[in-house]
Amino acid sequence: MTRTFPDELRLMGTRWQIVGRSLRPVIAFALVLGYAALLGARGPRLWLLAPLLLAVAGWGVLSLLSLVAQLTGRPAGLGPDGVRLRVRQWQRRVVTIPWDEVTLVWIGHLGRHRYLCLNADPRGAHADEWDPRGNRYTSRYRPLSVHLPRSVSTEHVTAVVAAFSAGAVTVADRGPDAQPFGDRRVHGGAAVFARATLLALVLAGLPTLLGLAPPWNQPWWPGVTGVAALPEPCAVFTAEHAAALGITDAELVQDGAYVRRCDYTVPQGTLTVGLELHHAFLGRSAEDARKKVQELSGSLGAMPVRVPSVGDEAWLVSNPQGTTTMIDRSVARLVARRANVVLLILYGGEQQPDAAQAAVIDTARATLDALRVR
Repeated sequence: MTRTFPDELRLMGTRWQIVGRSLRPVIAFALVLGYAALLGARGPRLWLLAPLLLAVAGWGVLSLLSLVAQLTGRPAGLGPDGVRLRVRQWQRRVVTIPWDEVTLVWIGHLGRHRYLCLNADPRGAHADEWDPRGNRYTSRYRPLSVHLPRSVSTEHVTAVVAAFSAGAVTVADRGPDAQPFGDRRVHGGAAVFARATLLALVLAGLPTLLGLAPPWNQPWWPGVTGVAALPEPCAVFTAEHAAALGITDAELVQDGAYVRRCDYTVPQGTLTVGLELHHAFLGRSAEDARKKVQELSGSLGAMPVRVPSVGDEAWLVSNPQGTTTMIDRSVARLVARRANVVLLILYGGEQQPDAAQAAVIDTARATLDALRVR
């Protein structure tokens, strides 16, 4: 609320306006973090957001301090003694610059917000108060400014400045070209376009930065069928199948959000289970997984055979019964897919081919059937 008194013009919005402006960084912080979590970012992936979140968090802390300063401190304004303002928005302390030390005043725009900007005499009696670090003598100097609430018109500010300064100071048409807060106003259409562009960059750029599926390829997106998380690859075999393959130990060798792999210890052989969660920035994630199955099936060796009733598709390369020797061991290599998940099981060992193949196929079927496809 802007109130006019006989001896001053207070420049402050309503409490709700002050709170709304100050909480924007906090809301932005929560939205970015919530959006990352909605995309499926977990654990280490969230660390990729650390620089962005720290920047937003720092902005939010300063905004909260500014909120406290504005609600509990003296308001900025204009009076016969000069311009009353905060050198730092997060400080409660208010500095008054006398009119005889003000050298230039103009209305500056930063986006859609208006500011009363001013230059002051760097050798004036109050210079150390409004510039305690001495930046007035360096290139880091920035104009002093006071945010103008919407309820205060430019014409009213111009009249008040002239009246309180007894005509010694007038509001210029624009500020110095080299100074910030020049005539950089953003009008309605440009503002909408700028915000829409920023929103599009966040929606598409954040998934790319985190290596996650974009919203339109997430399982919660309307019309999309997919899996959001991979199961534990070291826990896919039942006790019966583990005994059939002679499994004695397991080690998780890769544990990412989109690739997980486990190496099992089996007698005289090797056993690996790998899971991949696919997503595509353009197109469909399930189609991306299908291409991966085609690629892997061609690298299994020999002629892969289609296995029915295992996921959406499954291919197996194996050897017939009776060919288990130290040279030609039992082999069961299977690649399968359900939705956007690719499962790869590679077994080579001394177990009988029929038992090994049955264990691998049954495990693949049970693993894919247990996926939470939404």
